Amino acid sequence: MDIRNWGLDQIMMLPDHCFGRRWPIFLKTVGAAASPRFAISPQGLPDMCVIWWISVVAAKATIIVGEFELRIGDEVPANWAAFQLQDLLYPRPGIYPGLTESIGTATNVYPFWGKLRYPVHAQGRRIILGVNAAFFVGADVQACVVVSSIPTEVPDCLLSV
Repeated sequence: MDIRNWGLDQIMMLPDHCFGRRWPIFLKTVGAAASPRFAISPQGLPDMCVIWWISVVAAKATIIVGEFELRIGDEVPANWAAFQLQDLLYPRPGIYPGLTESIGTATNVYPFWGKLRYPVHAQGRRIILGVNAAFFVGADVQACVVVSSIPTEVPDCLLSV
């Protein structure tokens, strides 16, 4: 059955298996500079997609004090202020407890959110990882975001019950 004319609220009520294949997008910033660093995903997201999973790892860190954000945009920003103007990838505070716009990090923190099932109007833009560090010593910050597209069809038997 064609569900292209359904509203997003109706589509998001479908069972998880209707959303089809999910794929991971990996990002990594490397270096020891105490300044903003950015990484952008090589591929763009579909016009509309679902975020299922977010994991961020601060690896090889001796000391990390700073924050990171995941946003969507068309190109790597020139500075942190330009990065802040781009749309957040994950929900605003209050929608999911514990998520803030900037997530503070300390030594070897591993923020992780699973089962988000959060729809995003990406419109072909790419994911950008921004790390704004007050002090870094040999730290790599890596992110993995698992996404899927929005279904356009579902089996008739699913809706006949």
